[in-house]
Amino acid sequence: MASLKDNTTDINVAVAEGKEQDKRQTKLTGKDAPTITDEKEKQDVEADAVEAVDVSAAVAQQLIHNLVILPPLQKKSLPATGVDEGVIQLPTLQKTEPVSSLRAALGELVSYAHYTNYRFAIVTDDGSNDEKGSKNVIETIDLSEDVAGTVVDATNHHHSNGGKKNGKTKPKGGDEKHQLWSPFTSRNAVVAAPYSLRSLELTAPENSTNGNTAPSTSNKCAPSKEEELVLDDYGDLSNIPTPATDDNTSKIKLRMILERYDDAGLRDHVTRLLNMLSGGEGNVPFVKSLLMDTAAGEKSDTEGPEDDIVNEKTQQVNGTNNDKAEGKKNVKTVDTNSSHPDGSEATTTENGTGSNSNKQVTSKKEKRKTNHSQKVEQVLSLPVEMDVVPESSDLSKFFHYACGEGDDVENNKDNLLLKGNQKNSKKGQKSKPSQKEDEESLIANYESKTKLSPSLVSITYSGYNPPPSQRRILCGDSVYLNVSIALSDVGNNHINGVDDYEQFGITGNSDGFYVNKTVEGQRFAPEPIHADGCYSHTLLDCLLKRSLRFRDLWSSALIAAKERAELSASLNTTDTPLQSLFRVASRINGEMPGVDSVVQRPSWIVKNNPLQLMQQNNHHPYNLSNGGGKNSKKHSKNHHQQDMTMLNKNKWHDFNMAKSEEYRADTYGIDIRNGAARDWNEELQSAREMPVSTLQERIDRARMVYKVLQDFFDASLRGANGIFAGLISPMNPNEPMRSHVYLHNNIFFSRAVDAGLDTYKISSGDNAARKSASRDASCMSALHKLDIKGLHTLATIVLDYMGVRLVCQSIVPGILHGEKTHTLLYGAVEAGTSLVSNDEMHKQLEESLGVGLMVASRKVPTMPVSGDRLEVIMKTKEKTGYLSPQTAKKEESDDLKDPQNTTLMCGPIEAKGIKGSDQRKYLLDLTRFTPRDANWVPLSEGGTGNWEKAFEEIKYSSVGGSGKKNNENYVPPLVADEEWTMAVLRPELITALTHVKMSEYMESKLVKKEQNSVVKSNEEKDHEPEPMLDAKTAADDKDIIEHKNSTASSEKSVEGDVPVDKSRKTNDKIAEKDKGTELPTPNQSTIDDLIASKIWKTTDEKTLQDEDKEYLKSLRYNINVFLPYTRSLEGLDDEAHAQHKNDEGRALEAANYIWHELLPLLTKTMKDNSGHQMPVDGIAVTELLHSRGINCRYLGRLATLAGAEEAKDLAAQKDVQEGKLSKLPRRVMPLCWLEILECEIVARAAKHVLDSYLTENCGAAALRPAQTIAAFLSALLSTGEESASETEARISKQEKAANGRMNGSNLEPDDEELAKLTISNVGGGSNFSPITFRSRGEVWEAIEKEVGRRFRYTLTLYNQCDNSPKSNEGSVLYMPLLQRVCERTGIRLAAKKIELGVKCLCGGSGNEITASYPISPIDIVDVLPMVKHAAAYGEGFVPCSFTGTVAAPPLHVLLPDAKATIEAAHMHWHEKSLPNALELAQEAASLYQRVVDTPLHAGVGRCLDLTAVVLFQAQELDMAAANASRALAVAVQLFGFDSSEAVTAHSTLAHILISSGNVASGFKHLRAVVYLMELMSGPRYVELSNIYHKLGTMYHEIGNGINALRFYQAASTKCCFDRLIECMISKSTALVLGAMGQFKPALDNEKRAYGLYRLVLGDEHELTKNSGINLQHFTKLAVEQGSRRMVEEKKLLEEDKKRQEEAAANSAATMITEADELEKKKKKKNRKKNKK
Repeated sequence: MASLKDNTTDINVAVAEGKEQDKRQTKLTGKDAPTITDEKEKQDVEADAVEAVDVSAAVAQQLIHNLVILPPLQKKSLPATGVDEGVIQLPTLQKTEPVSSLRAALGELVSYAHYTNYRFAIVTDDGSNDEKGSKNVIETIDLSEDVAGTVVDATNHHHSNGGKKNGKTKPKGGDEKHQLWSPFTSRNAVVAAPYSLRSLELTAPENSTNGNTAPSTSNKCAPSKEEELVLDDYGDLSNIPTPATDDNTSKIKLRMILERYDDAGLRDHVTRLLNMLSGGEGNVPFVKSLLMDTAAGEKSDTEGPEDDIVNEKTQQVNGTNNDKAEGKKNVKTVDTNSSHPDGSEATTTENGTGSNSNKQVTSKKEKRKTNHSQKVEQVLSLPVEMDVVPESSDLSKFFHYACGEGDDVENNKDNLLLKGNQKNSKKGQKSKPSQKEDEESLIANYESKTKLSPSLVSITYSGYNPPPSQRRILCGDSVYLNVSIALSDVGNNHINGVDDYEQFGITGNSDGFYVNKTVEGQRFAPEPIHADGCYSHTLLDCLLKRSLRFRDLWSSALIAAKERAELSASLNTTDTPLQSLFRVASRINGEMPGVDSVVQRPSWIVKNNPLQLMQQNNHHPYNLSNGGGKNSKKHSKNHHQQDMTMLNKNKWHDFNMAKSEEYRADTYGIDIRNGAARDWNEELQSAREMPVSTLQERIDRARMVYKVLQDFFDASLRGANGIFAGLISPMNPNEPMRSHVYLHNNIFFSRAVDAGLDTYKISSGDNAARKSASRDASCMSALHKLDIKGLHTLATIVLDYMGVRLVCQSIVPGILHGEKTHTLLYGAVEAGTSLVSNDEMHKQLEESLGVGLMVASRKVPTMPVSGDRLEVIMKTKEKTGYLSPQTAKKEESDDLKDPQNTTLMCGPIEAKGIKGSDQRKYLLDLTRFTPRDANWVPLSEGGTGNWEKAFEEIKYSSVGGSGKKNNENYVPPLVADEEWTMAVLRPELITALTHVKMSEYMESKLVKKEQNSVVKSNEEKDHEPEPMLDAKTAADDKDIIEHKNSTASSEKSVEGDVPVDKSRKTNDKIAEKDKGTELPTPNQSTIDDLIASKIWKTTDEKTLQDEDKEYLKSLRYNINVFLPYTRSLEGLDDEAHAQHKNDEGRALEAANYIWHELLPLLTKTMKDNSGHQMPVDGIAVTELLHSRGINCRYLGRLATLAGAEEAKDLAAQKDVQEGKLSKLPRRVMPLCWLEILECEIVARAAKHVLDSYLTENCGAAALRPAQTIAAFLSALLSTGEESASETEARISKQEKAANGRMNGSNLEPDDEELAKLTISNVGGGSNFSPITFRSRGEVWEAIEKEVGRRFRYTLTLYNQCDNSPKSNEGSVLYMPLLQRVCERTGIRLAAKKIELGVKCLCGGSGNEITASYPISPIDIVDVLPMVKHAAAYGEGFVPCSFTGTVAAPPLHVLLPDAKATIEAAHMHWHEKSLPNALELAQEAASLYQRVVDTPLHAGVGRCLDLTAVVLFQAQELDMAAANASRALAVAVQLFGFDSSEAVTAHSTLAHILISSGNVASGFKHLRAVVYLMELMSGPRYVELSNIYHKLGTMYHEIGNGINALRFYQAASTKCCFDRLIECMISKSTALVLGAMGQFKPALDNEKRAYGLYRLVLGDEHELTKNSGINLQHFTKLAVEQGSRRMVEEKKLLEEDKKRQEEAAANSAATMITEADELEKKKKKKNRKKNKK
């Protein structure tokens, strides 16, 4: 249905595009249309108008109006009732609309969602083909006629009032004359043979009877010429005739004709019904009409948020903003007035904005400025007890805070006060739920009703399948089904018994379904239960006829689906796209977490609600056993224990026999119905060879390539799942398991391990093999993006799971069928063999790799393996019997006598070029396209020696405040490691260096040219002089160039050193490369304007001369340098040996450039904040380093430089305090930079350590990984390990706290409770190796060793002793570390509050499940595979799912038009050509979506970002906010809620919303930014102080001083890299305190600001002087306030003294009076005694 509605919108776009484009340009430029005065111009305009009319007429001819679909054809017409039923009115469609979209639309309708086998036939207008069937009027059928007799006996005794009234059944929710099943699928329906079978007839009949099974001469409903009037399911609507009349009143009719089933059709039909009943969130249909004016409640909620992200061009032409984000109504017509959030209205006339457009824009700005304070007041007041920042360790509310949907912001004031008073409420008193909680509970209730779980309705294949041959040939039986329907609402996790279920059997044949007499497991009787048998062509209608209970359930589901849709529609009118995603992500949708249905990259946090499950378990009978001991500890313990057991047994899992059958029949990616496995390689290569001459052909080619690679990804994951499960046999089972290879679904699977000496390679060891597989995928990705014609590569995927790396590749044709079916053209396959080089393939590689990737062609030894290595290979082959000693000696001697001792190669020497049986040339084993990094080559082997020098410098030192000594314990003294063989340079570095060299060459050439022109002009004085401007320019150029040469000549350059100006040039070029330009523009600060313009203009025009091309060719790099186990060229070819030495020198130069220039420059950039924004997480750090040509293995060096800068800042601060310095630099090194770097270092090292734990002892831990992972994570997040007494004290404290809560929700299970979950300590033997558990110290020791080996760095923040200088500063990022480890390993955690930085408990003993803390084994929800796709849009491994619940990562789109369009849009945006930029951005988004068929692609996200920025600059703030909101939704769905892309999108949207006056929504997104930054980067991230200050300023502007002061104080506690920002925060705090009358604290803050101004700017600076004036003012006010306070205090003291004296006097008088009275009483008493 969504496609039909979107198509209607596209039609309106096509008709009105010309007019609206003029409107858009007028609106953006603010100018009226120019007046036409020239006659020629007027003719052109008239011609354009005529052309526009012709286009509109052509478009109109392609439209189909008043198209209706008639219900299924019947054998005889039914008596009329005057009402049409079953007729479907379709919206206006294009003739290019595919027929499949009609089927998809019908699949959402209540009446036809369960139909699967049917076709469409065109009905003519004369009525001859469908005389009475077109009206489709039916007689109301009495329910009792279809359910009479024994049909309802099974259910009547359970439902005395079950819908019956006066002997007739009344279904729930309907009247007496309404029935739930379709009247068009009964025995009166025509069930025709599939139309495709007509082609099998030898002779076509003269008069077709429409394929009816029982044709009759009296049947007037059948068309006479159906063969010519049937719609092709794989075609479009172009065959539908256009009506003869133009009044748009005549209707075109499509008749639905039911078709017979085959066995596959029956299976598909049953699967369709099962998905409707219990699939996902409950796919019960609710839509009743397909027209655009459908009620809001009938919009399908199955449409994802991506359906709301439509082409912006479409929205503007139709005048719709689709702005669900801010709660505004959509505008559906072009000439409708549009309202703005600030209350102003912009009237749109027919010709655009009109003559008053400039005045309207001005009024908008003035009105926004005037009402700004009123809009700011929308920001809610924060209660005092509410934290300014949500706690990042509480992951239970992760989705709330990440979306800005925390209840502390969104609820109204009453709810806030109610929340604040909950602490003082009486025990047991229930608080009123918020509106959002009510909505969520309603949605959850509706979803539970729409989902008829298998515990309520179970449809399974009967045990009597397959049908016996006699029944099959006699009655046509195809399948038997068993149906069980619960007669009461039983729980979802157990079955009470057979007596509580209604069970019956169903027989399915080619015509439909009927109820049989079979009793499952007791009696086989497939005949109908009675004469009618409740027959129906569809299974749903058969069930509805048979069971009253099923009617009740189905009617309730229909009502709940409709109510859910209405509620969702009402929420969507005010929800933003992000809020829509939040509602789904924060739910628990059965077995699949809700977040998996809205994001493509699985989230590491999974929403879990164990409290709700525990409450449900309270009604279980076992709770009655201890009913009397309500207050006893034993009862609480037993209650909690059984709850935990039930929780872990039934978590997210329902009884589902259908799913069980699918699991048993799983083919792991092979579609057995196609007859054979797909040939992935042929599909991919055929798609790449598709024509590209037109835009449509290029789009079709890109679509096909994208689709094939996505399907290959899914098939690879399913095949890998089967391999890990042991369900797929290897091709070589007789070899060791590490050598096993697998062939499944035409995909070749192999482990990335060192398989031995048989294959040719230059590295050894498993670590190098793993790295080689990843590098191979990266090189394949580079070739895929280059898209070189004639050079074929394989579809490649690398997968990591449980410590095992698997390589999945398509197959080279013929490579598995012997040497005769394929030919080796390039390289060598086996170790010890000579290299092969084919001239044609070498030329092709030189033209592709050489030109595109700067790979040099160099001579290498024909036998490249060194003598020592070759000797080892030969001896190994002799031992295995592979080669005899005589043959080995003969081959070696023949090779040494070969006169051609060298071979010219272009590419890595281990690469292979193979000609397959399809005659295509394939390139395999591409391990590198750049030279090896000489910094990671030992100095003894020719490396730079930089690491060795650094090791000597830090020896026995403590850099960055580390509390450790003897750093060499963890950092090896040498870089000799098998893994560093695969350490190569980044291609970005090679590109940047090439640009620098080429710029210098062109600059020097320009100097010579200018000098020659000057000499020539002086010699030819008699010629006409050149213009003064050119002469002046030349003179200026000469002076500038001479100055540059003199400066450059003064700098002495040594081998390996690069001048400083080169670094600036290179990094500028890298930054420009990030923006998408193919050739970076040089920095104008290093190259003069004139020279640079000439240089790059020459390069852009591609007018390089032959000598320039030769020089560019000389800049190519030899990628076969510093390789181990290779033979030297010395003695073989002296010229080639000299060239090889020169190439090694260039590789050394590039490595030194990284060490001496790029790394210090990046550190300086982070300190000065002169480049990109500080990365917010490890992924952003990786992207930043890669964009600058730096590998992540340099993280340790960057951390060392950052620590050194921090030490310098501390020393400068100390010198100022001691009076040695009078000034401080303005900026300091941000402390978060070292924290983020070290967090990423630890996360990467932890990933490798955890992999080693999972693979040791034959992978024992991988069988039950939750225990190992929980203990490992607990060790990471802790500061020490608990003792036994500390563990007991913690558990006791938790039990006491849990007793005060409902059901003990926060009490973790202990060892005894966890041990009851399974059977432990069984099996084993002499060679049995149990799971090894480590203590915290052992875990951190392994991590630090890995950090020292991999990054050559010693940790300064993590795992420090308590007396370490940084142990108590809060600099250890525990939550970011947990996030990065989970993201890199595929671990998924249940959302809960985690205690960070505490002592841990690393449980584990043998094979038992034991408790750990703070991460428990039950907190580990899943472990996902990490996948690297060679055609992915980005780099690196991303988590995916074996079950297919998460889509594949976005792939690279092979459509150069889209890339060129978005780059042109950026260019126009930079040039301030906003209309062109907007149009190009929208066109690029359209191109991307036409390829990927969804807006969920990174390219579409870029287009939305640019569109939002362009509209914002054009002052179209509402539309900018709408696009920014959609860009945020795309970023969240692609990269996750806690990604750097989401943080950037939140910030952009918040800025636009605040600028447009919608401060409340902007405030919400700023809060989300703050939460995500603290979660991902820690509390000392540099941007936090700015955001807190901005939030405080927003409150300060409306006079809310208390909240402003809270945010200012929060900003002052955050670390800031700019001391002037600290001054600004202190001044703002002083102003607020002064306004509140607290002059003494205001004076303290102003004094702090004044001191910083003096130290940074000096006494004479204006800011310092202003601060001094304010300081004097606050001093005066504070003194006056102090004086008044002293007077008041003195007065109060005197008054107190006077009151005390008066009180003393009164007390003395009282005492005297009392004494007198007492004396009187005594005397009186004595007198009485004397009288007696």
